[in-house]
Formats: sequence, C-alpha cells, structure tokens
Amino acid sequence: MLNTKAFMSVFWLLSALVLFVSMKWVGLALFGILVLSVNVLRDISDDVETEIGNMNYSARP
Repeated sequence: MLNTKAFMSVFWLLSALVLFVSMKWVGLALFGILVLSVNVLRDISDDVETEIGNMNYSARP
C-alpha cells in the first residue's frame, strides 16, 4: 500500500512538473505570437497613416 501511495505521489509530481513546463512553453509561445502580431499591426498602422498623410498632402491644391 505504501509503495502505491509513493508511486502515485511521484506520478502526480512528475505530471504536475510536465504540465507546468509545457504551460510555460505554451505561454512563451503565445507571448511571442502576441508581440509579433502587435509589431506587425503597428507597422501596418504606420503604413496606413503614411498613405493617408500622402493622400491628404497630394489632395491639397
């Protein structure tokens, strides 16, 4: 009975560790994707602002 209890506790500890590590990597990947998408969106908005500025500038008489 003691061996099964010890085995189960070690098993739960290992599974919790694996879950924590995988969650950490998933979190890092999601964070990286978020940062990349924010940078891309910022570049796109800068381009759009430049285009709008050029259009306004060229529309002036």
